[in-house]
Amino acid sequence: MKEGKSFYLQHACAYTREGIDFILRELSNDLGLKISSDSVDLQSRAYHLWQNKDVDFFILGLQGNGYSYGTILDIIINQLPLYHPQAKVVIMAQANSIGRLKHYLSGLRNVITVLDYAISIEDLRKYLQALVTDSLEIAPRKQQATPLTYQEIKVLRHLLKGMPVLKVARTLEINQKTVSGHKRSALNKLGIPSLHGLMKCGNDTHMMNELLRGDV
Repeated sequence: MKEGKSFYLQHACAYTREGIDFILRELSNDLGLKISSDSVDLQSRAYHLWQNKDVDFFILGLQGNGYSYGTILDIIINQLPLYHPQAKVVIMAQANSIGRLKHYLSGLRNVITVLDYAISIEDLRKYLQALVTDSLEIAPRKQQATPLTYQEIKVLRHLLKGMPVLKVARTLEINQKTVSGHKRSALNKLGIPSLHGLMKCGNDTHMMNELLRGDV
């Protein structure tokens, strides 16, 4: 096992962040880990803190309380594959906030797992120890999730606001069939059969809004 593995930890909750940091530093006594942490978020103002660093693992908290889900999702889907193509991502989120979207998030190429905030300290310690000692068993994926395109996001956002397909087509200046095609493609990627299912897939409507954020 290579020593000196590098971790970047982001979590808005100080208690959770400090707990994870403590576990990693305990393990570091024997394994020589390199640990960086961000006390709040990874907004664009903080990109310089991690873009040029050699990071093996990112542990990222996905949460609300005024914090932008969209920022973290954009980083996971678009930024990290660009700056850290080999890095692995551990997402921490409330299970009742992401609902069926957990399947989509878990299927993203660089994400190895989505942990529930309710995980016990002991189970979290066991998971992190397995992660840093290369003994973590990662089940093979039947299918890798495909990120939503910008056009698919725009279509879904309008539809979730109750806008008819015809009006969406006129607003985006595209054909009605194209709107339906983007809708079908996006739902297939998310693994959700219907627009109604998308609206009900989680209890946190802010999460859904931020997932589908964009300049529309």
